[in-house]
Order: sequence, then C-alpha cells, then structure tokens
Amino acid sequence: MTDIKQPPSKTRAIWRPVASTVVGVAVLVGAGWWWTHPDALPSAYGASVEADPRPYRTGVVWTAELTAPGHFPSEGVLTLRSVDVRLDERHETEATIEVLRCTAIATDDGGHLSVGFGDERPSAKYDCIPAVDGTLMGGQDQLVAVLTPEVPGIYVLRSATISYRLDRSGLWRRGTDSTRLHAAVTYS
Repeated sequence: MTDIKQPPSKTRAIWRPVASTVVGVAVLVGAGWWWTHPDALPSAYGASVEADPRPYRTGVVWTAELTAPGHFPSEGVLTLRSVDVRLDERHETEATIEVLRCTAIATDDGGHLSVGFGDERPSAKYDCIPAVDGTLMGGQDQLVAVLTPEVPGIYVLRSATISYRLDRSGLWRRGTDSTRLHAAVTYS
C-alpha cells in the first residue's frame, strides 16, 4: 500500500501569514509603548502639605517641592523638555510659578538635604537654576516650584507634568510623567 500525501490545508496556509503579521504588529506596538513610557519618576510619587496662612504682600513667595532628590535616574542624565505645574481649578486665584532645578546637599551621614517646602526662595547653597527645556538632571537633583501670589487667596498646587528625554543609559527614550500634589497655602 502506498501512502498518499495530502496537500496542505488551505486554511492553514492562510492563517500563517496572518498570525505572523498579528505577532509582528503586537511586538511593534509593545516596543513603541515601552519607548515612549520610560517612567523615570516612580508612579506612586506625590506630596501633601498644608502651609500656615500668611499675610499677603507683593513679592512674598512660597516654595514647594515637586520632586525629591533620588527620584530621577541615579545613573545617566535626564534632559528636561518641559515642566507644567497646575493650580487647583476651584480657586479663582492667580500666581506666578517659577520652576527650578535644585541640587540636594550631601550630609556627613551619607544622606541629602533637600529644599522641601518653605516661605522663601531656596538659598544659593542648593545651586538652583530655572528648569527650562534642555536643563540636565541627575540623581541628586529635584524640581521646586516657587509660587508668587498676585492676589490674596488660597493656592493649591495639584500636579506637575514633567516631559523629558533620557541619555544613552536610558536609550534616549522620551517620556512624560506626572506627580500628584496637594500643596496648599493661604494668603490673606
């Protein structure tokens, strides 16, 4: 008796290229998502602080920490593209917000002293510069918002959206991360 070979099924012949295409598209979509979502900031990062009410005077400032030292890559460099700080929309208050890149100060015990929250601009010892497009950030840098109210009122910082590009150690990936905040101060 002779074995009769049957031709390959037409269904099988059609599904192979379709399956290969679907797998290829899935890999490309996954790689594209990975490339555009480097997540340089921890997703759980956020801060909450209520400052004591303070008298309103022209030029009075309040400083709020947007990120802490150690939240940016410890290896390599991150280049800022933009930082957008949002005030709570429920309050009809206006303020000028300046974002700074400050460097934490190393302490004798191996820790670091960050800018934090306060009622004055960060001192010169923190080596602060405006956080604009092209600003480089390393592991001991932090972002700080300096709020200058334009009228008396309640000012609540709600979020900061940070767009950046990683260097060679991060494969030059670009991303955008947001921090959640509840940093409130009242000027009366």
